[in-house]
Amino acid sequence: MKRIIRNYVVRDPKPILDSIIGSSNYNAITFNPTVDNQLIFEDIMDINISNEEKTELYVNGIRYVVNVDYTIENNKLIWGGSFVMKKDYVLVFITR
Repeated sequence: MKRIIRNYVVRDPKPILDSIIGSSNYNAITFNPTVDNQLIFEDIMDINISNEEKTELYVNGIRYVVNVDYTIENNKLIWGGSFVMKKDYVLVFITR
């Protein structure tokens, strides 16, 4: 589900989180789809996901909802949103 936010500055949350929280229980990775229309992302396998409800996914700076727009299965992110991914999209995945 895409949320419409008016007068909102789209940004990459990773540098902000890194500067605010420094080293904590947050893990954030930035990656791009390797092919157009990619649905399964194995890039998050290095992060231990204990509770998928404590994850956040940003696509081009816009936050999407877990179990609505994406799911996590066996440490793989599965995109189920209303649009297809393009190779030039920037994804930021955050877990606590």
